[in-house]
Amino acid sequence: MTTSFRPPAHEHSLIPRELSENYSVQCRRCGCPIHGRTNCCLDCNVFFHKWCTEWPLQIQHPCHPQHPLILVTDNYFKSSYCCHECRFSDRAEDLVSTLPPTGEQAEEDETVDHFAHEHPLASFSVTTPNNIRCGACRQEISGRVYGCLSVDSTLMCIVRFQLCLQKDQQNKVSSMVDHFSHPHPLRSFNIKEENKHLTCKACEQHASGDVYGCPGCMFFLHRSCAELDGEMFHFHHDHNLILSAEGLHNDGSFICNCCLEASSGFVYNCERCDFNLDTECALKTRSALYEGISARVQHFAHQHILTLHYLKGYNCPECNACKQPARGLAYCCLSCDRFSLHLSCFQLPLKLEHEFHPSQPLTLRKMASDSYAACNACRRKCTGFAFQCEECKLHMDVECASLKPTLKHLRHEHTLAYFKRAMGLHCNACGSSSNADLYRCVSCDFNLHHDCIPLPLTARSEFHIHPLFLKEKFISGYGDSGEEYCDVCEEMRNPDLGVYCCQECRFAAHIECVISTVSLDREKLVKNTQWSIVDEEIASAKEEMEAMKTQLEALMKKRTDMDSQTVRGV
Repeated sequence: MTTSFRPPAHEHSLIPRELSENYSVQCRRCGCPIHGRTNCCLDCNVFFHKWCTEWPLQIQHPCHPQHPLILVTDNYFKSSYCCHECRFSDRAEDLVSTLPPTGEQAEEDETVDHFAHEHPLASFSVTTPNNIRCGACRQEISGRVYGCLSVDSTLMCIVRFQLCLQKDQQNKVSSMVDHFSHPHPLRSFNIKEENKHLTCKACEQHASGDVYGCPGCMFFLHRSCAELDGEMFHFHHDHNLILSAEGLHNDGSFICNCCLEASSGFVYNCERCDFNLDTECALKTRSALYEGISARVQHFAHQHILTLHYLKGYNCPECNACKQPARGLAYCCLSCDRFSLHLSCFQLPLKLEHEFHPSQPLTLRKMASDSYAACNACRRKCTGFAFQCEECKLHMDVECASLKPTLKHLRHEHTLAYFKRAMGLHCNACGSSSNADLYRCVSCDFNLHHDCIPLPLTARSEFHIHPLFLKEKFISGYGDSGEEYCDVCEEMRNPDLGVYCCQECRFAAHIECVISTVSLDREKLVKNTQWSIVDEEIASAKEEMEAMKTQLEALMKKRTDMDSQTVRGV
């Protein structure tokens, strides 16, 4: 049976899950993405990193040595360690990551002075994932690092800081240029991927590939940003825009009129109006026009003209079609500021033929705000846009309409499609709730957890002498009550769920009673599955041979009878 446990500061027990590579969820405790192995609470439908469930309820940290700190989790996927006496509080993952080592792991304390900080920096060994960025290179910290305990838990990695300056690999002869944005000449570099943490001062993106830079000032520009036109005309504004290296506010920042985000990089500014475009928005939208994308469009779901934008950051408007943040190229209404569409959602076809509903084409519709229609594919409420079949009263949301069946599994006759999210489904293998990270046949309502897929088709059990075979369902037929029982744990089982059973007798058992989903090694599961496939092919070949043998015997008998009749006739 699957082992469950109850972690500190959570009211329910958790069970382990294995997420697929293309699925991630947010950790309820630290707020960071989870990939791969996780612990899940079925009651709350929340997930935790394994290491986050091991956080102690109380710690003693060098940054606040006078009092113990208590673990507190709010309703917004954030956890902190707090001192209720001093009202001190800091992120839980940062404090746990920087706890001094104890026992055999303890290393000799080391303190260094660094020109970039006024206080001595203490040595730490960081072994758990975290969101702390190195003060020099801006990468996540790990291994041996240095941090200030006098101020907060922000850490600094001196060694990597030095590497950031030294690993500017040059693939060709350097050239020097003068640029209006910097007082020193800039030298050409080719920065390889390991140094992508350096930031371009024009677009504020990672500086990699061909760049111009002044290493002494830590000033770098992408070659494309260094060669930006000094003046441009953009369809978002009526006047020409002039490139400037300084923002309009005292701190050098400005608000971009395209994405509405604050920026401190280069700006295209109208000297006559209060209008600004950051370089990324200016270039992304202009490049889209060169590729044939229209600057302004009309859409059937909205009464006003929509204008092409490039959106980014955390304050993106919601796409009215898929209800996801409209990041990237998107069409927005400038008249009412209440309608936005991803470029891809704007390009959705009005008619769609889909494998989930092959009998009739589906029509794209805007769902009414008071509609309670559910998507027939994932069973979640349809919001935004949906494809509909008026004849069948079928609905399919935009996300599900983009899915294609990709997985052929031996347990089902049809190809299965991958769903990140669903509602009200149960796995046909293990029987438990299957509302995330699953493969599904919509027409048959057949579902498999990602981590139930590698179940071996054949297995051996210490409770039975014969090999057991994985079946989609099995009815033993014992007794008159119609109830089915597991022959291992002797508890009732659902005959409509997956089961391991014996082909030579009527032995049947829960999947979890034959195979412990916790103790099984994943590689071993895959290997067992490969063996099982070969075993099934061998069994199938044996059946064919037996059938051919029976057919041959029948033909031989027929031939003998014909010979006998011929002899009697003679």
